[in-house]
Amino acid sequence: FPVTIIAGDDVIIEYFDLEGAPIKYETKDAKGKYTGKYKEFFRIRYQYPEEHLDKDGKPVKYRSPYGSGSFIFIPEFIRKAYRAKQRIKTLFLQEGEKKAEKACKEGIPSVAVSGINMLGQNGRLPEDLIRIIQALEVEEVVFLFDSDYSDLSNHLKINDSVDKRPRNFFNAARSYKEYMRTLKARELS
Repeated sequence: FPVTIIAGDDVIIEYFDLEGAPIKYETKDAKGKYTGKYKEFFRIRYQYPEEHLDKDGKPVKYRSPYGSGSFIFIPEFIRKAYRAKQRIKTLFLQEGEKKAEKACKEGIPSVAVSGINMLGQNGRLPEDLIRIIQALEVEEVVFLFDSDYSDLSNHLKINDSVDKRPRNFFNAARSYKEYMRTLKARELS
């Protein structure tokens, strides 16, 4: 689906890299082939999710441009620490940009992923996350889940597995552990 930014009640969440430049993604054509053209990445938080339905007719709270991929959200607090080469003992990895911003405002160094399964791509951590860990001499990275990890879906159907959501969180935690192990090769653990 094409995402068009229109003035209104929705929140546009812009993503910036460690240097403060907008994060860009390569666009795809109608056949799914890369075009060589780049656009700035953003996410939309809809004020009225029930007005924005997915292909199954369920309300959508957040949306990113189709095919844009996933990136980590880096609050200005972290960019300032990066520029100042300020050491951070513990870095928190939050699910959600607004939570990471709030945590940083309270003095809790945080970055965000857009969802629990969006930490890495193709078996690799985002390069900016690795750079943060290296440059700020981070000793510990804590992955914080939302409190709804054990909630059952409102959309369960007959023969659906009731443990699907908790299992999804378990798998995300296992993936996080494996991603963190990849830092040992870089001597960052």
